[in-house]
Amino acid sequence: MAEPPPPSDPAAQTTGPQEGPAIAEAARALVGRRSLRIRGRVFPSDCSGVILAIFYQAGIDLMPAFAGETGNGVKRLWKLGTPLEESDIAPGDIIFWDNTYDRNRNNLWDDELTHAGIVAAIDGEGTISYVHHNYRRGIVEEKMNLLRPQDTTVNSAMRMRGQRDPEGERWLSSHLFREARRLY
Repeated sequence: MAEPPPPSDPAAQTTGPQEGPAIAEAARALVGRRSLRIRGRVFPSDCSGVILAIFYQAGIDLMPAFAGETGNGVKRLWKLGTPLEESDIAPGDIIFWDNTYDRNRNNLWDDELTHAGIVAAIDGEGTISYVHHNYRRGIVEEKMNLLRPQDTTVNSAMRMRGQRDPEGERWLSSHLFREARRLY
């Protein structure tokens, strides 16, 4: 993938539907990396850092707006986006999950906005391929199908190993999906 031009001034950016494919392409280009340095800028090796790096790679600098929000990185990204209906999810959108781990360590199922990833593609069966930061494997591409939430062949494991819900039934990406939002 060719190096995109440096991101423009966020106040002067005009973004629209054409950015989705560029964001998805940038996401796939980063799969397999464990550290992120894009045009001299270093991004954190966590899910929000990966998303910031993907957008930066696609020519969209989210850092000024991101820095103006409060909360953890996932919540900041969530605040920046526009909510989508499930039927409107497209490549380049951000997917958000709840309860991917027990962030507050209280052993309760009450941890909102714990993880995020970028939609890379959606196939004809409704399976979403997404790119995200896996705490063990770095930047990976995995899948989720909201039409077949129990099917382990089209839904990747999402909840951290050893931290399943009390009933042991909610651990796939489809089970923990909160919503998708568009930031472009």
